[in-house]
Amino acid sequence: MRWWKRRSERDFAEEIEAHLALERDQQLAEGRTPEEARLAARKAFGNVTATQERWVESRRGAWLDGAWRNARFAVRALLRRPGYTFTAVVTLAFGIGVNSALFTVLYSFLLRPLPVRDASRVMSVSRTIHGNYGLRVFGNAAMLSYPDFRRLQEGGHTMSDLSAYRRESLTLLAGDRATELQAQIASCNYFRTLRVAMHLGRPLAPDACATGADGGEVVLSYGAWQRHFGGDSSVVGRTIVLNRLPFTVVGIAERGFAGVEVNIAEAWLPITVFPRLHPGQPDDLAADISWLSVVGRLSDGATREGALAELSALARQEDAKWPGRETTLAVERATMLPAGDGREQVGPSVAAVVALGLLVLAMACANVMNLQLSRAAARRRETGIRLSLG
Repeated sequence: MRWWKRRSERDFAEEIEAHLALERDQQLAEGRTPEEARLAARKAFGNVTATQERWVESRRGAWLDGAWRNARFAVRALLRRPGYTFTAVVTLAFGIGVNSALFTVLYSFLLRPLPVRDASRVMSVSRTIHGNYGLRVFGNAAMLSYPDFRRLQEGGHTMSDLSAYRRESLTLLAGDRATELQAQIASCNYFRTLRVAMHLGRPLAPDACATGADGGEVVLSYGAWQRHFGGDSSVVGRTIVLNRLPFTVVGIAERGFAGVEVNIAEAWLPITVFPRLHPGQPDDLAADISWLSVVGRLSDGATREGALAELSALARQEDAKWPGRETTLAVERATMLPAGDGREQVGPSVAAVVALGLLVLAMACANVMNLQLSRAAARRRETGIRLSLG
């Protein structure tokens, strides 16, 4: 490629020389001296260097050649000043690194799809209750009560599945050793809603979430199965003790799945087990207690707007039974940040984080600019000579 380019430039130079030779011969024939003929030929042809430059600039790929030359010059200049180069690279790396870290955090909380199949169809459902209504909160006010969840689950059609869950911290007893286990109590369609397969065994049975059931089943995550039971397949069907209560292990979730929140889940229990885990506390299956996070999967052909309209109509029907209560539902794409866990502050928080990252990057660029200015002052004589040479 380089040989072809040199050959073309040489051919063009030879063509220019041929034009000049013809013009000199004509001038000699008219009686001029050789020197007069040469000068007249040059004058008639014009600036040879300018003609060559215009030809080079008109070639396809000339910009790439110029970019390559500029890059080589920049590299040589940087290598001649290793101290300056190191300082500039470290400064820019710091600014870019801070922005990358901030973006990674934002991505993890707000942008990263859930670790489930067809995650774009999974929506979170939350609510805001207005008016004079005695709401008891066990978690945060954006969560749903169990009866409200069941009403939306049974009355809606835009959601092919709607499931609820809540975080729990349990104690796993293995012999004389107690280990903390991060778990979730969930409706028994939880794995079906998220389309999470089982590595071993089966998911929670629908009967385990029936009214009056004791919820004595548990599904372990793949990681918890490996850490606490050494990957022993015989654990499926075995009874384990959580918070001093017996539970039968019915399945091991597929590898890599640890729930749909930043706080990982190591086990899932039926939602009906809550009264057994918290004896003596108020009945959290009551209608006036907010304690459940809800996620659902859109039916084929359904949209988020359609689901919001349908579920809001169901909520208004329930509001009519409670004087002073007015419910506003929100249906949003599910992320690793659960509904209600500060989502209302996400907008200002994101803006603040982005502004902080841009400020750090701007400071890094300003420092590099100051280095450039100081270096330009030191190269004033060199710059003047280059400008005088064109």
